[in-house]
Amino acid sequence: MDGLPLINLAQFTLQAVDIRSFRALLNTTSSLVLSMIEQGFTRDEAIAKAQELGIAEADPWYDLDGWDAVMKTTILANTLLESQLSPHQVARQSIRDLAPAEIRAAAQAGTPIRLVSQANRIQGVPIAEVRPRKISQDDILLVGKGTTSVISLETEAMGTITLVEHEPTVIQTAYGVLSDLVTVLKQKAS
Repeated sequence: MDGLPLINLAQFTLQAVDIRSFRALLNTTSSLVLSMIEQGFTRDEAIAKAQELGIAEADPWYDLDGWDAVMKTTILANTLLESQLSPHQVARQSIRDLAPAEIRAAAQAGTPIRLVSQANRIQGVPIAEVRPRKISQDDILLVGKGTTSVISLETEAMGTITLVEHEPTVIQTAYGVLSDLVTVLKQKAS
């Protein structure tokens, strides 16, 4: 969620809400490719279009195999849930083996498949995963269309809090880098 100040929000604004878990769509490449396959594009055509838009890397499989989302999930689990996970402790499943017909059928049934990141604590033990999941019509993650990213936080004090970054572009990524740089410079100055 490139430009969204999620970690700052959690650290400075949501300090006392006790975040219990989160579910999210964190990888724009996989969401865009899945959306395009639903619309009838082949996997290769969808990947080529994502690369043309500057969303997918030259080798898109780091995203499509779930590694990008695993890294983000690890950072968020460690920050939001005060975990001590490493990326290899996050269960991961690629979208590589999903057949286009399966992806289209799920979308036609009203339950599109997306690469979902989630983490929670079970009896104090952090559990995190990144897997393709069918998103039901009443699931807040369904707002994640195209390149939209979404995260839904379950908290003790405030119930569910959901943040959505609608159709981010390179500008949001640049803002995120600038914001991090400003934070680092402020910390050095103090």
